[in-house]
Amino acid sequence: MAWQRKSLPFAGRTCCLLAALLFAAVLLGGAGCKTELQPPPKYLFTIQPGGEFALASPEGIAVGQGGEILVANTWHDRILKIAPEDAPSEAGPQSTLGEFGLAPGEFSVPSDVALDKQGNVYVTDSWNHRLQKFSPQGRLLRTWGKKGDAKGDFSYPRGAALDGEGNVYVADSANHRIVKFSSAGKPLLAIGKEGKQEGQFHAPLDVAVDRQGNIFVSDSGNDRVQGFDAKGKFLAKWGMEGNAPGRFNRPSGVAVDGKGEVYVVDSGNHRVQRFDASGRLLTVFGKRGKGRGEFESPESIAIGPEGRIYVLDWGNNRIQVFEP
Repeated sequence: MAWQRKSLPFAGRTCCLLAALLFAAVLLGGAGCKTELQPPPKYLFTIQPGGEFALASPEGIAVGQGGEILVANTWHDRILKIAPEDAPSEAGPQSTLGEFGLAPGEFSVPSDVALDKQGNVYVTDSWNHRLQKFSPQGRLLRTWGKKGDAKGDFSYPRGAALDGEGNVYVADSANHRIVKFSSAGKPLLAIGKEGKQEGQFHAPLDVAVDRQGNIFVSDSGNDRVQGFDAKGKFLAKWGMEGNAPGRFNRPSGVAVDGKGEVYVVDSGNHRVQRFDASGRLLTVFGKRGKGRGEFESPESIAIGPEGRIYVLDWGNNRIQVFEP
């Protein structure tokens, strides 16, 4: 299996800047103190591939060190690679990896994609209950996992992330835990079990790791985010069900930028919220809609090498890019 490379013009690409420099004041849940939020990020452009490369309910996104964009094009059962020259140009080469199937190198509902420093590609093959690793050229390197709840097994794995040492973290959604593996697939750590207490999860959807190895989890079924240190020790939690700033309705994607700030895709509220590592709300942006800077059930988020913010706008089948 290898990348299948073709060229096709994009449809619906816009390159207009939208400077939304508005300050807001909100009541943080239960804190009783008024906090002034930072300005939202500036909208830059939209990427919306057309034709055979059109997005179909995509669930995962990653951006490589060279600016290449990889998308888990979930309901087409493949990974779409968008070369950096395609953003924001009007046309250019694109390629795909995989197709529907059960065999190694094939996918059934791929949910997320992650990249290591060498450009190797990790895919959570959700309905096949496994993780697959490919070379930058698309050659299958390793497959691990099967349906189950034993050590090294998965049940509908969703989000994936890597740390600075190349270890892989997977949101093992239906097993209500986060699992850590070496790059060779050796299980190293498991965090959590089903529940509502600190360190417990209900259907976690994504995981992110900062430069210090701290782990952040979108605990979707509990409408909150939880933070852990590199050894899996509980550090913090924030959020609860609701639509006020700082609250969540099915948080899905989570990412950490170079400053250690945590971006959470608040999918059911059609927005993104940014926090510091302790859970203090910094910024809220987006609302439901089809316009620039608006979302329809966004699903995933990635931070590019230059700090740009890439939001996978699931319901609108597009990627929106923002300047921090």
